[in-house]
Formats: sequence, C-alpha cells, structure tokens
Amino acid sequence: MTLSKLGRVRAACGDLVGARRHQEEMLGIAGELDTVLWLVEARTNLAELRLLEGDLDGAAALLAQTIEIGGDAALFVVHAVRLEGEVALRRGGQADAALAAVRRFDHMGLGYRVFSLDVRRIKAEALVLEETRRARRCCSGRARTTPSRWARARLAGVRPLALADLLAQRAELADARREASTARELLERSAAS
Repeated sequence: MTLSKLGRVRAACGDLVGARRHQEEMLGIAGELDTVLWLVEARTNLAELRLLEGDLDGAAALLAQTIEIGGDAALFVVHAVRLEGEVALRRGGQADAALAAVRRFDHMGLGYRVFSLDVRRIKAEALVLEETRRARRCCSGRARTTPSRWARARLAGVRPLALADLLAQRAELADARREASTARELLERSAAS
C-alpha cells in the first residue's frame, strides 16, 4: 500500500510518470500475491492517472474491469465508482452514466466523507446537464411543455453551486465564494417570489 500512497502523492505533485511507475509496481506485486484489495487499489489509481492524462476511454475500461474484479466488496470499489461518475461527465457530459455511478455509490451506503463531497459535485453537475438539456428541448419547440418557474430557478441556482464546488476543489477559493454567493442570491430570490 505504500507504493499506492507514494504514487498518489507524486500524482498530486504533477509527476504522472513517477506516479504511474509506483502504481504499476504495486499492480505487479498485487498480481503476484493475488490480493483483490491491492489489485483494485492499483487499478483504480492507474485509471485515475489515465483520467488526469485525458485518456477517458482507457480510464473507463480500466474502471469497469476494476469494479468487476472488486465484485460486491464495496469497500474496495467505492473510489472506482466515484471515478466512473467523473469519467462520464468528462466524456461529453454523459449525465445518465454519471447519475448511475452516484446511485451505485449511494447504494453502497458507506458514508465515505472524503468521496461523498466529490460525488455530490458529480451529481450536481449531472443534474445541471440534464436540466440544461431539458430546458433546451423546451425552448426549441420539440417539447410541448415549458420548464416551471421553480425548475428554472433551481437550475439557475444549481449551476453556480456546481461551479463553486469545482473552483473550491481547485483551490480557487475567492472565485468559489463568489459563485456560492451568486447561488445563494438566486435561490433566495426564487424562494421569495
């Protein structure tokens, strides 16, 4: 597991080559020992590296295999399920797939706070995508209904919240506070009307 942690630290520092070297070494050892926990850990970390490198198809394939290897051991695959949601968002905004990953994560019921916050962000972004697509369909004349005032207000408030989470995650705290303030104002305004 030390190799895994070293790889994650290297990735956080921007050294993806060094991170990959540690994760691949861990994967080799895990394969020799045939331990599911370490196999899943190493594969999940390698998938995350592929995600960071922009190889979304490679990350998705590796995550699917990893979740299959982990099976019902939710403790082992919770991180991979979270990453599945992230990959879905980055692959052209696949809101349905992202929300499916969120549901799987929620079903595991493990309460991992470290991942829960990120899963909530993924859910918010996926809902924004869905609402935006619905609003576009309504406005394009292809649908017979128009979004309700409440739905429009919710959409207006969710978008800045999702953006605030993204900015905070990237340590752009001043911008994150500004977006959170915008969201609060929009939601308060819609609640008052």
